[in-house]
Amino acid sequence: HRQLKQLELVTVAAMTASLDAFLVAAARSSRGATSGGALASQLLREAPALLAKHPERAAEITLGVARSARGREPTLLSAFSQALVQHQGQRQRLLPQGAAPSRAEVRKALVAFIALRNLGPAVCDAISALATTVEQGAAVLEASAVAVALAQLAGETGVHDAAADARVSRALQGPLSDVAALANLSAVDFSAAVIGVATAPEVVPEAAAALVAAAGSRAFEIQQEASALCELLRALVLLRDRAPSQSRAVDGLLLQIWPQLGTVVQRDLRSEEAFLWAVGLARIAEALPAENHTTPSFLAEVLQPTAPILLQLAQTDLGSLEPVALLLRAVDGDLWSSFLAYLALEALPKLPPGPAGTERVLSLLETVSAAGGEQSSKKPSFPPFFDFAFEELLGRSNELSLRQLRRATRLLSHVHLERIDRIGATAEALAALVGPRLLHTASSSKDSCGVETLPDIALTLS
Repeated sequence: HRQLKQLELVTVAAMTASLDAFLVAAARSSRGATSGGALASQLLREAPALLAKHPERAAEITLGVARSARGREPTLLSAFSQALVQHQGQRQRLLPQGAAPSRAEVRKALVAFIALRNLGPAVCDAISALATTVEQGAAVLEASAVAVALAQLAGETGVHDAAADARVSRALQGPLSDVAALANLSAVDFSAAVIGVATAPEVVPEAAAALVAAAGSRAFEIQQEASALCELLRALVLLRDRAPSQSRAVDGLLLQIWPQLGTVVQRDLRSEEAFLWAVGLARIAEALPAENHTTPSFLAEVLQPTAPILLQLAQTDLGSLEPVALLLRAVDGDLWSSFLAYLALEALPKLPPGPAGTERVLSLLETVSAAGGEQSSKKPSFPPFFDFAFEELLGRSNELSLRQLRRATRLLSHVHLERIDRIGATAEALAALVGPRLLHTASSSKDSCGVETLPDIALTLS
């Protein structure tokens, strides 16, 4: 086996003299080639030389590095980063004084920036250089390319250079300030633009104003796609808070949209997209502030008419329990009570065994507990809910981690129980689980927060 791996690495070293072979090997590495980290390291070693030899294909080489380099040696990543900085510097020096880079150059820099931005501090120099190129030439980019890029920036996590991210985000919002350019965007690209601006590190007021002005006539162009429409509306809610100057305009727009949305949802909740609608509506409901005057209208126009259908969805599809719980919790009343009875007596015991099922049980308990707001000890509309729920949770006790034990004990300390006499026995059962979990933590180094959570668990149990 070692000989085969060595042969493969020698073959890769020979192959990467060819750029096309390098790109093929990088794609193979990202899919988990047999040589694993060794293959990725070899690709990283070859990348600077290929960049010098093929500067016109810098974006492709960078994508190849990003595909194979995640979690690899910082030294090799840093060497590639410096090579990319030199490349960007050379391109800058070729420009006439005061001239902006070409559209093609900006596109390539943007692609490379997005590919590298979450690879860690080793590539920060390259990230900064690429951000400078995007800043200088963002104005020449098409609005569609800007919208897609902003949405990609919004969806990434683990960024190490927040300043560069903010610079690129501000620059990309510039082209979206043009109302005429927005009119030419496809429905999907328009939605991506709103989402990208709403979740940007810093919102450019002119871009926000243009998007809000255009949203009224464009929101329901994508009504056939539940998740896309809901994400657009959620982004508008977020944009309201991110751009205070647009709050009144967004509120007026939402008040017009809710009745239309209610009609569409009532029609489509009985279709194959029912689950997607439930998830999308739950994300909107979570984003809406309780004190916002459009929230009662959302409840009246969208959630209350569809609540019976949502309850039926939860009763036929266990996968929809979480989003339906959030929505019916907002509706409250008899349907919320019926949902709690179904959840406690039928749904929780049907959730599959194992860590994933146990996490779902615990998360659903926390969702129900939050229904009382600050009065989390308030009696649920189905009073014995937590009595049945904790019985189910203790039945899965072998699957509880220390983190989950901490959450369970916090719940037990404040939720309403019909049988008060059972609190002591339940606390004893939870306490008996702590010792084995600590031993497991000490022996396996998993659940590393265990020692820190022990005092919290002990205090809550007491």
